[in-house]
Amino acid sequence: MTFKNILVPIDFSDFSDKALEYALNLSESFQSNLTILHAIVLFQDDVGEEERLHEYEEWIKRREQKIHNQMKKNLQKA
Repeated sequence: MTFKNILVPIDFSDFSDKALEYALNLSESFQSNLTILHAIVLFQDDVGEEERLHEYEEWIKRREQKIHNQMKKNLQKA
């Protein structure tokens, strides 16, 4: 069995850190592509009003920066 692509969903918990380590080892062993995924879930009801939408956009920007920093930290482990 070989793996060409590996997708690792992460939430920056201890469990996802372990999953990432495992995926890194697998991708190294099989010389496969590794994709790391983190998603922010918003519900449509949460962004109904324009003012709230702006607040969420700002929140998302801050969250994306934090996630970007976490991703860089994870890549340095590789």
